[in-house]
Amino acid sequence: MRSQKDIEKKLIQVRFRHLKKALRTGLSRRPENCTYNAKLGQGTKPNTPKIGVCMYGVNPKVSGTGPRGVCDECFGGQNRAADCPEFEPVRDAADIRKDFDGFLTSATKGEIAFHYPDIAALLWALGDHPDLESILPDDEAVQLVEVEEASEVEPEHELAVIEESWWQRLWRFIRG
Repeated sequence: MRSQKDIEKKLIQVRFRHLKKALRTGLSRRPENCTYNAKLGQGTKPNTPKIGVCMYGVNPKVSGTGPRGVCDECFGGQNRAADCPEFEPVRDAADIRKDFDGFLTSATKGEIAFHYPDIAALLWALGDHPDLESILPDDEAVQLVEVEEASEVEPEHELAVIEESWWQRLWRFIRG
């Protein structure tokens, strides 16, 4: 059985992992994360879908100005948003972190269990609702996400992939 300190440490690690994922998805260059992306259409019927368009530089008061083009995930918007020089994220890292922390402090145990089952299990093991503040400052969490994205190029030292199970390795060790 694990001690309370071990469980609290694991809770901090799991919470930080989920925060990092929320930051990565919230700050990624996707059409729905752009300030200038607007959804047009009702989306209630197949013949009137909701389509995202780029509204950068569009002035609704001036006639003749319209959307700059379709920028939707269904129509290659992922590539367009990745290369767009006018891309501006809707939310910054502080807002994403505030929303994440707000959810964890205000949500019921059932809501936490639905979205983050591993956090709910650790909270259940602790028996109370401890302070879920991260031990890392805001800037450091954002820097870790940026460093992780930059390090996706090519790792210097890769770990060996273990293809045998633990039992197969033990059996091989015993047999010599």
